[in-house]
Amino acid sequence: MPGPTRRRAGLSLLVVASAGFFLSVDLTIVNVALPDIQDDLGATGGGLAMVIDAYNVTLASLLLLGAGLGARFGQRTVFLAGIAVFTLATLLAGLAQSTGQLVLWRAVMGVGAALLLAPALALTAQIFEPERRPRALATWASASAIGLAAGPMIGGMVVSAAGWRWSFLLNVPFTAAILVVGLVVLPRHGPRTHEPIDTGGAVLSVVGLFVLVSAVIEAPHRGWTDPLIVAGLVGGAAILAGYVCWELRRDHPMIDLRVFRRPGIRGASVALFLSYIGFSGGLFLCTWQLEQVMELPAWTVGWLVAPFAVVLWLATRVAARLVTRIGLGRTVVSGVAPIVAGYVLLAGVAPLDQPLLVTFGLCLLAAGVGLVTPMSAVISVNDLPDSMVSTASGLSMVSRFLGAAIGVAILASVVAGVGGAAAGEAGVRAAYAAGALACGALGVWVLRLLWHWQPQPAPDAARLG
Repeated sequence: MPGPTRRRAGLSLLVVASAGFFLSVDLTIVNVALPDIQDDLGATGGGLAMVIDAYNVTLASLLLLGAGLGARFGQRTVFLAGIAVFTLATLLAGLAQSTGQLVLWRAVMGVGAALLLAPALALTAQIFEPERRPRALATWASASAIGLAAGPMIGGMVVSAAGWRWSFLLNVPFTAAILVVGLVVLPRHGPRTHEPIDTGGAVLSVVGLFVLVSAVIEAPHRGWTDPLIVAGLVGGAAILAGYVCWELRRDHPMIDLRVFRRPGIRGASVALFLSYIGFSGGLFLCTWQLEQVMELPAWTVGWLVAPFAVVLWLATRVAARLVTRIGLGRTVVSGVAPIVAGYVLLAGVAPLDQPLLVTFGLCLLAAGVGLVTPMSAVISVNDLPDSMVSTASGLSMVSRFLGAAIGVAILASVVAGVGGAAAGEAGVRAAYAAGALACGALGVWVLRLLWHWQPQPAPDAARLG
């Protein structure tokens, strides 16, 4: 690649990775601002829960739709529209004068986040040729994951210094700058389809994901046997099953689900689901243990969690190099062992009241996630033709987000179920053990699908059927 083009590709990657970072920060930064929001706006406990869930549920619900829009209107167009919506909604959230306004603008932030996140992998694949994608996607994945880990730390400092509104307002100049630079450097021409929009598939995917994710997020609070939660889980699953049947019968589906006939796509999806159970579930449990069981102050917890982000970034660098030695599939599989080992270690040391051992266990999880996540994304985009990369991008994002939501929900339920109201050592230890079992079982599946996987020529859409 000639010099100017290489520089432009680097700036394009900076835009995509930076957008992923700030999106991820907003997934977690608001958690530390909740007490200030409650004091300032008089929010109830239910209102505070809606402030968090409005963003998460809207984001998850629109990921597949965002991928479909990217394929039809261009990845660049949808990505930049997402940043614009996200920036405006973030500004208005920071200026909100009531809990209702804040919930509304958090939901609109989720719309923007879905529109910019869904095309992210496809844009990166469009910018870089296959041999350079592992390093590029490692950079993007590490930026997004570090944003999740850094959110509570940044939020703690900002809220302490300037108040909860600045946890939103501080992001606005950065995301606005990303929008301006993106307008200049992102490639204007890329593969797109001129097929009609699959309205039925769009509605079914949005409604199904909305109902299912809402039920999963609320389950730890209301209980998994609560009639409303059961109805949500069954209803959401039924709607998504209807979505699958609908898409498989369409000549021009929004997302071509026949891609799951490719072992690489199946393996990458399971691996991404596993890695985000490890990532989000582990981060939740370790933070809970340090804050609620060991009763450490938030500032100390932030510093104990900080090495997670550093190790994860280093692991993504190692993953990009390891691919050339052992291949994509085996690099992904090699990341499963540290994730399971991290959960086993954390379960063993849970009663020892040693914060540094918790940090070490968390770093093991980070090492595994750093190996699994970016290389699974590479498999997803490399296993399909350029015309279908948007499909791979959308499915990858849904796998990640569902892994995070389901992982946290189940592990939080184990903590509460074993520990009761106190949710002490026994609950945390049982949840770590559950995480080890879940990731171990999924890891066996990943091993079966990817250990002997080799890149094959990407088929055209017609030969998927």
